[in-house]
Amino acid sequence: MITLSTASLYPYGLERIFSLAKEAGFKGLELMLRSKTDNAYYDTWDIPYVKHLSNKYKLLIRSIHVPFEFENNPYDFDKIVNLANAHNVKNVIVHIPRLNQLDYIKWYKKDVNKFTNDQTTILFENVHYKRTLAGPVVSYNQLNKIPNICFDIAHADRSGVDTINIVQKLNNIKQFHVSLWNGEEDHLGITTKKDFFKKVLSFHKNVDYCLELCPKAFNDVYNEKEVIKVLQENLNLLKKIV
Repeated sequence: MITLSTASLYPYGLERIFSLAKEAGFKGLELMLRSKTDNAYYDTWDIPYVKHLSNKYKLLIRSIHVPFEFENNPYDFDKIVNLANAHNVKNVIVHIPRLNQLDYIKWYKKDVNKFTNDQTTILFENVHYKRTLAGPVVSYNQLNKIPNICFDIAHADRSGVDTINIVQKLNNIKQFHVSLWNGEEDHLGITTKKDFFKKVLSFHKNVDYCLELCPKAFNDVYNEKEVIKVLQENLNLLKKIV
């Protein structure tokens, strides 16, 4: 299934995100849980409210991404798993820890296995290399050591690795985060590099493809017609190549 990350339209409230995704033609979403410091964060955590939006707009919640604050405070994961179960969501997305995130590494090594079961699968997402940030505990050439991966294409490109070669060799990808790194910004639209995305997405079938953009992917993120147009262009391209 091709889905849209709700983080793609972060300036908007959750219901308007559902409405825009529906109008653009999506059938499902990845629900990005908002951090408790965000305005209206509870909308994403409110199970009855999200179910109401899902039913109203006929959009399936296909995966759930932990909030950004989870890396700094990796506790209460059982609450996230219970939320996923309430939405009948199997895949929960978490980032691979960085070497200086000691509490997060402890959770990763000790507690993560007890949450992977018949109901829930944790997909670890590759993070990008950056001089000002510590590297990940699992490097790109070791990703096959992780049982289940959500592979973020823009993160890989931003890291300067051979994305196509890495994706071709991996056998544990269950979902892609699909967006462009243009050398300056990541999580941009994919329509300017059709051949690249056609190639990188050709090696894995029966996986999910989540379009994960940022506000800079839109010429004017506050213009709803422009937002819908960009979403439709990217969705239509993904439909053609996967």
